[in-house]
Parts: sequence; structure tokens; C-alpha cells
Amino acid sequence: MFRALATLEGTLGKLSPGFDLMAEAQTFAVGQGFERLSSGSGTGSGMSFQGEVLSALAVLRRLPRRLDRVTSALEEGRLGFHVRLFADSRDRRYIRNLVHEILLTCLAATSGIMAVILLHAPGGPLVTPSTRLFEILGYHLLVFSAVLSMRMLFVIFRGRQ
Repeated sequence: MFRALATLEGTLGKLSPGFDLMAEAQTFAVGQGFERLSSGSGTGSGMSFQGEVLSALAVLRRLPRRLDRVTSALEEGRLGFHVRLFADSRDRRYIRNLVHEILLTCLAATSGIMAVILLHAPGGPLVTPSTRLFEILGYHLLVFSAVLSMRMLFVIFRGRQ
């Protein structure tokens, strides 16, 4: 908000030299009945407004010192920003669930492809006179892939309700 006001004041100063934003704001506030609200006359809105202004005074008193620190850090080239990605547990949970879904989908697809390759592979040791080991492994991987795929489809469609 303060940055927007500073930008507005600078722009208005360029357009109309000598323009005083604070004086104009005070004139506008008086015209809108600011004095009636700040005096506390009327309903409880005046008292709540006064309380908010008083609580904002502490912040306004510290503002010049903070602005001075920011501008000095900017001048010295040591201004930095610390941003904590995924600081909220809900964000971390969402990303973790998304990664799990992607990994399970890749595992289902890979096991399905491996199952098809094993089922069509010629040869392999015989387990029974008519069944080869590659076929048994291929069918087991195919079932595993189908179960994982169904689970992922269930998770995806359940989440879109």
C-alpha cells in the first residue's frame, strides 16, 4: 500500500509540480465526513475506526527506520529476499501426493510394458510341459500393472468430484 502511495505521489508530482497529496487527502477526508467518524459520534463505527488508527500508529512510527534500512541495504547491494517454498503443510502434502501418483503411474506403465515383452518373448525355461517361466512372470506383471492402473484411476477420479 505504501509503495503504491509513493508511486502515486511521485507520478502526481511529475504531472503537477507542487501538488501535495497529503493536503488533498485531508481535504477529501473532511469532505467525506472523516471528522464525524474520528470524533466517535454516531454508532460504534467511529470508535472502531479510532482503535484501528491508534493500533496503526506503532507501525507508522517504525516505518521510517525500516525504510531507511531497506534503502541502505539496497544501496550497499546486500538486499535479499528469503522465500520459504512449501512453508504450509497443505502445500507439502499436495506435492507429496502428486509425486506419489506420478511414480505409481510410471511403475504401472513400466510393469505393463515389461509384461507384454515377457509374454511375447520366445523361449525361456519350462515350468510345466506347456507353460514357460516368462509367461508366468508376464501374467503376474500384467495383473500387477492392471491393479496399479485401476488404483491410480480411482485416485484421479475420486479427487475430481
